[in-house]
Amino acid sequence: MCRVTKVWNRYPWRAVVAALVICLLTACPLAAQAQQPTDSVQVWDAQFRQQTRQRGTIVSHDRSKLVIQLGTGRQLEIPANRVAAIESPWNPRHIAADQAQADGRFEEALALYGQALISEQRGWVRHKLVVQQVWCQRALGRWADAGESFLKVALGSNPSTPYFQVIPLVWKSPSTDPRLLQSAQAWLNDPASDAARLMGASWLLMGENRELAIGVLRELANGSDRDIAFLAETQQWRLTWIRANPAMVESWQQLTLRMPPDLRAGPYHLLGQALARLEQSQQARLAWMRVPIQYPQYRQLASESLLATARNYASDNSQQKADTLYRELVSRYAGTIAAQVAENKLKSSDP
Repeated sequence: MCRVTKVWNRYPWRAVVAALVICLLTACPLAAQAQQPTDSVQVWDAQFRQQTRQRGTIVSHDRSKLVIQLGTGRQLEIPANRVAAIESPWNPRHIAADQAQADGRFEEALALYGQALISEQRGWVRHKLVVQQVWCQRALGRWADAGESFLKVALGSNPSTPYFQVIPLVWKSPSTDPRLLQSAQAWLNDPASDAARLMGASWLLMGENRELAIGVLRELANGSDRDIAFLAETQQWRLTWIRANPAMVESWQQLTLRMPPDLRAGPYHLLGQALARLEQSQQARLAWMRVPIQYPQYRQLASESLLATARNYASDNSQQKADTLYRELVSRYAGTIAAQVAENKLKSSDP
């Protein structure tokens, strides 16, 4: 009898197969890795002209870098500002929440993101779900809740969040909500968090705490945190756009271009205001329209920017273009103050 037959007779075939599988997995760890969910990251090149795709398992993601483990087992660090998009096997609740948010069903999306958190084990995905909840609270106008969620849950789960742009600041009309103003007072006086102080100064800038808020913004604008410094500097434009001159606006444009793209929504809105005051209507409309086109998640600000553009067209006797934007406001931004204004404008212009 040959040696193979002896081995086969000695070890039942099921045991032999099991042993072979163990040997293969031990010798080839990639076989085990192949069973893991595969993430896909679209990465900009150094010149931000072309994108490449990296596949593997995302290990972590913060403001400085994304770390992905490739199929070879090697970990690759990608600068955060070069991450163009991420695709991953989301759980069904996550997918449903994203769809609800895209459809404007923010209450439903908020609940679905919470349900998705229960079954999600990946830390970087859990953080993303929390951030999406903050976007929903912002869209619903729950600014006090959004602020607390941002500070305690979003920053609490990742102090170096890659989604810092979700920080709830005000760029147009401040709120008179007593609860929000009370929260803003606490944020402004939080010695442990510059992000909290920035939020507090933003919401109190136009009220009785104006001077204190200005002082905090000036201090933060000279701080070491680049994102907070940029936002603190541009928040102060809310006080000066009404008297901006060409040289000032030029410096604002240059500063905006130096900012991380994700943080430019508010500054673009204020640039539009200043440019319109200087009667540079075309440039003002271009600045305003960047907000709904490039930053649709800023729902309130996007609607206000669309409204400002429509009013500017109307003042230039381009009523047809203005009405087109009014209709878009009513359709896409139902429930916002800007949409209500647009609806009234359309009713008043009906024959």
